[in-house]
Amino acid sequence: MDAIFQWGLDFIIVIQQIDTPLLDSFFRAITSLGDESFYLLLFPFLLWCVDFYLGIRVGIIFLLSVYANNGLKEIFQQPRPFEILAEIQKVQASGYGFPSGHAQSSLVVWGSIAYWKKQIWIRNLSVLLILLIGFSRIYLGVHFPTDILGGWLFGGLILGLSYFIFLKFKLDFIRGNMIFKIIGITLLPVIL
Repeated sequence: MDAIFQWGLDFIIVIQQIDTPLLDSFFRAITSLGDESFYLLLFPFLLWCVDFYLGIRVGIIFLLSVYANNGLKEIFQQPRPFEILAEIQKVQASGYGFPSGHAQSSLVVWGSIAYWKKQIWIRNLSVLLILLIGFSRIYLGVHFPTDILGGWLFGGLILGLSYFIFLKFKLDFIRGNMIFKIIGITLLPVIL
């Protein structure tokens, strides 16, 4: 395991050799697109302005992912890179590192949006955000590359499972029913 940590630290150090204040600001902004607080703004937007059904599906999958990620972090209990080499840390992060919650959540949220919204520009933007959010966590020194890969792996499993569940149980009872829309709009931010 030490060899994997050392390889990860070496990788981060190489990446951080290109750091500039502009890149630091850029990757801090990108990483914020994977924060739970950003998703608290995104879900009401999806519900009200884009597609209520999409907002519900993405919100449910996101909640599943957050709970799974917290459990997985407790199982693996892997340190973050800055706990081994403090000078590489560029932003605050707490808790265990593996799997990356940002990588997992970004794959689940943006992957869901890409799947259910068929426009090519949405799909391309989603893939770009997933990759940039994952890379930003490495660049900022809060995750090893293996944390990101693990987050994407578990995010993909959750996305695949949720795809099966939504095909099996279409949740059509939500469509068009105003009481479910009001409850969803009210409770989703509270739950998150």
